[in-house]
Amino acid sequence: MIRLRHLKMASRYIAHRFRELHPFEVQASLLTACNLRCVYCICPDVKTTLMTTEQWKTIIRRLGTLGTMRIKFQGGEPTLRKDFRELSAEAKASGMITSTVSHGLTIASRPELLDYIDDLVISLDSTRPEINDRLRGEGTYHGAVKAIDLALQRGVRTFVNMVLTRENVSDLEAMLEFCEDRGVRLNAQPMMFGRKYFDNEARALELTPNQFRTVHANLARWKRQGRGLLFCAGTYE
Repeated sequence: MIRLRHLKMASRYIAHRFRELHPFEVQASLLTACNLRCVYCICPDVKTTLMTTEQWKTIIRRLGTLGTMRIKFQGGEPTLRKDFRELSAEAKASGMITSTVSHGLTIASRPELLDYIDDLVISLDSTRPEINDRLRGEGTYHGAVKAIDLALQRGVRTFVNMVLTRENVSDLEAMLEFCEDRGVRLNAQPMMFGRKYFDNEARALELTPNQFRTVHANLARWKRQGRGLLFCAGTYE
């Protein structure tokens, strides 16, 4: 069903389509800090210089004038910034769809962080609390689920991102069912070593080539069946 939101975005796209520069979707890393230490992630160890609130707001306003349709705030854990809600409000005022990727724990205790967020991506690696918490940290399962429930209550479009390892690959269909029961779409991705934020010390958790192929074959098959996955079957293939 076509909604007012779709019409606004379509008109924004048309207005900026033929400009020399039109960054329609921007992924903005607000910081690398995180109050978790997932076993496969070294993001908190990556040193960076943070921009100020005013610097970010200037960039967001300029992106708005260039026709940016969607901005995704990422980290680390983006909600750890004290100005997260302020930056989200600035992006909304600039006409963008606002999105963030989060572990959900901060949102679970401060749901007002969602006031200016349209799309929420929650990191959740297993439907079994003991497995999820072993991979991501104690209490992360219940915090993530609470954040999902709060977002859905507020009408925020919600997604789950599941990082697949040898420890949780058997939970993939259970996670899909978990998402489908809540009207949430799932993005499942195997650990990909050699990238900036993955910890090579966790290579023992990497999927085998056969597991990798089986996962993507199943994702493609489930997508063709109309199940609640984020991408098209061809992407998984």
